[in-house]
Amino acid sequence: MLKNMLIRRSFMRDEILRIVAQNIQIYGIKKMNLDLICKELKISKKTIYKYFENKDDMIRCYIKEVLDIDRESTIKILKNSMDVSDKCHQIVYTYHKYKLPFIIMDEIRLDYEDEWNEIKELKKFKIEAICKVLDEAKKSGEVKKDMDLSIVALMIDQVSEKLMDKEVLKSNNLKVNDVLDQVIKIILKGIMN
Repeated sequence: MLKNMLIRRSFMRDEILRIVAQNIQIYGIKKMNLDLICKELKISKKTIYKYFENKDDMIRCYIKEVLDIDRESTIKILKNSMDVSDKCHQIVYTYHKYKLPFIIMDEIRLDYEDEWNEIKELKKFKIEAICKVLDEAKKSGEVKKDMDLSIVALMIDQVSEKLMDKEVLKSNNLKVNDVLDQVIKIILKGIMN
């Protein structure tokens, strides 16, 4: 009986987060509306508050879930056997149960400092993962021996930092992952044997 209660509790929490993710995709963080979430799930705010302390707690849980899944996916990719290009591509395009839309990055940076720092940590982790893949490729002879991978890491870091400015993307009609993928392809063409 306790197990069933825990499963139901976990299911409801996941359902709430699923609708939170949909709302954030459409409205962003500031305009996310608890009433719409309640209406969609046919529950009361009181029910929501059984699972989350407040709206900020919901948003923090949503961001944490996205980042945790991204990190886990990256670790799995690193363990898989595939060519360098595919592995780097998959690290950029890790699978997400929920999406973290780029349009909310400014809101996170301004209003959720801890979560923003976690996003920066994940970015650093993914750059290190790409460098690890390239280092393994360098050892196996796929990447030129004279390549300094710290410069590659710096290039990826600087490009991804620039992409944090949504105006740059918007004015050029670009998507973050597409740009990062292209940058990695350009780098790989220059460093592969």
